[in-house]
Amino acid sequence: SFTTSPEAPAVNTTAATFVAATTASLNGTVNANGADTTYHYEYGTTTGYGTSTSTANAGNSNSAALESVGITGLTPGLTYHYRLVATNSGGTTLGIDQSFTTLVPAFSANPSTYDYSSVVVNDTSSPETFTVTNTGTSDLLISSGTPVTIAGANPDQFMVSNGADHCTGATLTPQSTCTVTVVFSPTSMGSKSAQ
Repeated sequence: SFTTSPEAPAVNTTAATFVAATTASLNGTVNANGADTTYHYEYGTTTGYGTSTSTANAGNSNSAALESVGITGLTPGLTYHYRLVATNSGGTTLGIDQSFTTLVPAFSANPSTYDYSSVVVNDTSSPETFTVTNTGTSDLLISSGTPVTIAGANPDQFMVSNGADHCTGATLTPQSTCTVTVVFSPTSMGSKSAQ
């Protein structure tokens, strides 16, 4: 009498779905070939991968089953490589490499520029409301831990009006908007600019 070992699992790495700026779903199929089988995905910004999802149970079926895993913490605008890996008592099978590129949130401000004209030193201009629009294809999260700030050459000469920041902490879906109101309060003479 003799015993045969089961075949190693058959795997097929398929296209990622629900790709956003920092998240994606990795997809593939596993045929366990009748033996108890586990699987995980390897992923990273190179084909050296570097990160693995938790090991999950693929069962012991003799037919291909879809196995999807959501991943988070990705960096916007990067290409990620991934593959499905499955193991049973017959061996380990590495799926083919696939890749996807995370989305980059994009936004615009209206007005895109504004001239506060002449304001007396140590006085405050009339407020100007800027509308921020998510022009990207993924949600834009404006962190509640980092309020809207003013940058550029002279950021200390401009300030967000109290109670007029309706963007900080917002999640803007594509094409949605929020507003922030800014005033100009120069502390010295001369041309000032910020962004």
